[in-house]
Amino acid sequence: MQAPSSSSTPVADPPGRAPRGPALWRNRDYWLLLGGQGVSDLGTGIVRIALPLQVLSMTGSYAQAGLVGAVQLVPYLLLCLPAGALVDRWDRKRVMVICDLGRTLCAASVALALALGHLTLAHLYLVALVSGAFFVFFNLAEVAALPRVVAPAQLPTANAQYELAYESASLIGPPLGSLCWSLGRALPFLADALSDVASVLSVLLIRTPLQAQAGHAARPRGLAEEIREGLRWLWAEPVVRINALIKLGDAAVLGGLVLLLIALATQLGASATAAGALVACAAAGGIMGSLLVIALRRRYTYPQLVIASLWLTALFFPLYLVAPHPMLVGVVAALQLCAATTFDIMQFTYRQARIPDRLQARVNSVFRLFIYTGQPLGMAVIGLLLERVGPVPTIWVVTGLFVVLATLATVNPQVRQVQ
Repeated sequence: MQAPSSSSTPVADPPGRAPRGPALWRNRDYWLLLGGQGVSDLGTGIVRIALPLQVLSMTGSYAQAGLVGAVQLVPYLLLCLPAGALVDRWDRKRVMVICDLGRTLCAASVALALALGHLTLAHLYLVALVSGAFFVFFNLAEVAALPRVVAPAQLPTANAQYELAYESASLIGPPLGSLCWSLGRALPFLADALSDVASVLSVLLIRTPLQAQAGHAARPRGLAEEIREGLRWLWAEPVVRINALIKLGDAAVLGGLVLLLIALATQLGASATAAGALVACAAAGGIMGSLLVIALRRRYTYPQLVIASLWLTALFFPLYLVAPHPMLVGVVAALQLCAATTFDIMQFTYRQARIPDRLQARVNSVFRLFIYTGQPLGMAVIGLLLERVGPVPTIWVVTGLFVVLATLATVNPQVRQVQ
């Protein structure tokens, strides 16, 4: 049943919807889904630092490093909306398995090319594009599957644990990735390939059907009509709509944060390993935010948490300018990601709890189109800014953008009325 559009609906745990199924800690399929994706996230975290380091070693250009990372997200611009409609038609489990196998082959091809000494920049661009396309379908299927394996009242905790697993992988991944890269440049990409194999095995072991079976194909419709249905639902939900617009800018800035941290570390004379440690510090902040958000939502309202998290994220950027040591840069990054994670979990839980199962992939595809439009744009622009004007002017530009985002949330009446 479609959720009502009133912005005063509770963020989660709607009245009259009792929890179903086992507690999270006894939910086998939930832990398979979470664990498999956690291992895959670890591989992604390893490559997250290894890929720009590899590009920089080949070209010496921050702009090229930003563009290669951006290409990985470009398929969202081209495929996101049709992929959402197709994932709602197709078997979600099969989609996830096929996509993880595809990503395994992409990462393995880079490891093999490095081992043979034949890796080219064109190869990295092609792999980034193809693996990004697989990620589009996998991500939409996974997001749509989560509400099938946990009860509605468990979604806030499940989302916080998902974020905790992601940030833990991001904490361990970058320093491990920079270490692996220094030991052997093929090692980070081989580790990423193995992590995707682990994700395939975990998905195959899930027993719960990952989508509703009844009533979906009663009347055949065109792909364009199904895409429009997802667009209309999102645009009719005022809080979901403003969150999508805010997330577009948020993703543009935070998507390029890795490059910004590498540039700051280099400016302060830090090594590649230290740069990986800075990215890990940012992930540690995400872990803190994940642990805090459940307790915070018991004491504070949705508007208070969302608005405060956006302002804090904005105001931490200027602190990078006065941090005299890489360790202090890492502390600022940790505090900033702690604040940003609170916004991410709150807005995602609100949206996920309201979307009907038959629209899960389509609506999330629209929302993720906003996110993954911002990320490649942000990576490319921040890379160009770092190369042309340096870290200090770049920091002031992103600070101004985040102040605008925080202001949009603060003055929006629908956000302030959420209970």
